[in-house]
Amino acid sequence: NGAVIAQPTDDKKLKVLATTPWPAGIAAEVYTALSSLTLSLNVFSDTHWYVADTSQWTRQEAAITGFAPETVPIETGLANGLPVHKLLCMGEPDVIDRAEQIVLAHPEWQLVASRSKATYLEIVRQGVSKEAALKTLSHLFDIPMAATMALGDGENDLPMLQAAGLGVTLENALPQVLDVIKTVVPDNDHDGAAVAIKQYAMGEG
Repeated sequence: NGAVIAQPTDDKKLKVLATTPWPAGIAAEVYTALSSLTLSLNVFSDTHWYVADTSQWTRQEAAITGFAPETVPIETGLANGLPVHKLLCMGEPDVIDRAEQIVLAHPEWQLVASRSKATYLEIVRQGVSKEAALKTLSHLFDIPMAATMALGDGENDLPMLQAAGLGVTLENALPQVLDVIKTVVPDNDHDGAAVAIKQYAMGEG
């Protein structure tokens, strides 16, 4: 969601370009509060994805991303100061609603929560967003925002899509995204991202 910006290197590793961790000292409190709900809680720290145990949710996300989480004692790590850049909550929509309400009820945490889909709630520090990350990349690589393209389909993508020189969404995007972004490519089961890159970024359309 923009809390960690990384670039692949020639040796197939990731070079971290910028990070915005959660405020110090709150991660354990947040994790404990959300542990009362029936959720899969996933901690992202720098380029690591940590879970206390695997589930249907983590297996689903691993299949989508091509990465697998590391199983570790999360509460011990948080108590020892493990930095958190994002907490991904996965669960049924009504439980996600309750998790969002818990975050909203604690403004002192200085966190924001947004949905990437009805069953995913992504929690990052206030001020962190994909829009802010795009602007950071624009500055780092000296590319005008007007020359950028962004691709996304979720509520958390919308500010980035609106800020980019060209915002592109997919046919399977959330309705609130399709209502705003009018450049649409096929869904993610029909190579929508590849179509967007070829047609709009590479000019092969």
